[in-house]
Amino acid sequence: MTNQSTSSAAEPVTPGQVFARQLRRLRKKRGWSQKQLADLLQAQDVAINRATIARIESEPDGTRAHNISVEDLLAVAIALGVNPVELFVPQEADEVLSVGKTKLTPAEARDWLRQKRPLRKEDAATYLFEVPDTERDAIINVVVSPKTIEAKMQIPPSSVVIEDDEA
Repeated sequence: MTNQSTSSAAEPVTPGQVFARQLRRLRKKRGWSQKQLADLLQAQDVAINRATIARIESEPDGTRAHNISVEDLLAVAIALGVNPVELFVPQEADEVLSVGKTKLTPAEARDWLRQKRPLRKEDAATYLFEVPDTERDAIINVVVSPKTIEAKMQIPPSSVVIEDDEA
């Protein structure tokens, strides 16, 4: 995680700014008008009309997009056929995502949101315990290797055993 200023010349962007930009880019890529996207959303009982889409896309500071509900964000992602991450994480590798005082590269944000790693190494244990049991095994070797556990707990390597809760 990047908490200090980066060497990149790019101005940090907020998730709302990225959402506004991505909404327009992805909609146009599909050849859809704002009304066509609104019609798709309304057919799914999502109350986002053409005027709302126009306001979101036209506000460079992402003000309207900052207030979109999680349900609406997911509905837009479903309508566009993309992972929700693609709607609020920058596409360009040299951009910086700004969430309050936290600054993240797009790769850091994607890895965190896709449960590939915690934001901070010191959060690894907590992070793993919050992941559903059925998904934990798939990421445990990426997030916390046995050597990391050994070092943190200061125990001999041969005594590190990771057991299943179901055993």
